[in-house]
Amino acid sequence: TVAPPPSPPPAAQAGTVRLTLPDLPAGARVFIDGLERKERPVLVRSGAKVRLAVEANGYERKEQILSLTADVAIPLKLVRR
Repeated sequence: TVAPPPSPPPAAQAGTVRLTLPDLPAGARVFIDGLERKERPVLVRSGAKVRLAVEANGYERKEQILSLTADVAIPLKLVRR
């Protein structure tokens, strides 16, 4: 049996940018302003300050404030506990 092709990334809408987080451990959870976001890449309001938080079992939670105006990939590394 052949696996179905992966879903295409969500289309950026006017006023949004794509935030790609490569290198996250399997099962990592991504939060924007406290709300879990399951889509990949994550769509974020362009120019708005947002709080990014990433957590995964066995790793320390990482948070940072972002203000994005263009699509970006952030190589966020989580530290093992």
